[in-house]
Amino acid sequence: MKNVYLKSVLVLFLVCFAVAAALSLANNLTVPIINEANLKAETESLIEVLPNSKGFDKIEISDSAPSTITGIYKDRGGNGYALTISTFSQYSKDNMQFSVGINKNGVIEGIKLTAYSESKDFGADFPQKFIGKDKSLSGIDTVAGVTYSSKAFISAVNDVFAVIESLKEG
Repeated sequence: MKNVYLKSVLVLFLVCFAVAAALSLANNLTVPIINEANLKAETESLIEVLPNSKGFDKIEISDSAPSTITGIYKDRGGNGYALTISTFSQYSKDNMQFSVGINKNGVIEGIKLTAYSESKDFGADFPQKFIGKDKSLSGIDTVAGVTYSSKAFISAVNDVFAVIESLKEG
């Protein structure tokens, strides 16, 4: 009787070990593919906001950078910077996320909203108003009906310019 229990435990252990080994192998095979797909998706939004780029080098985000900045990328061709941003807009459980391209003259070349889950939308034309603007953001105002979201968006764009200024100083 004792041998039956021991044999059952041994068989169960071997089955569990084989399943764990198979899962580990599957994980090791898929992690690089998943990472490559995520990098490609991120790079595509960067190319959209800085279309004349020659590729990007990721820059480490300093501790003094605003918390809204999630990624800083320098164009290898010297055409400027692309940044990814995530900001809280008060009426959604999810953050608003977007990418901004700042050319070498300090002007917004492109902007792309990548995640926005508000019930009231400020419209696709609002982010496009930022294109061609410098750090003064002259002529940009909040959108009625979505004041908090548009304020959060404007504040995050100001954070982008603050980071760009610190990069030029450093």
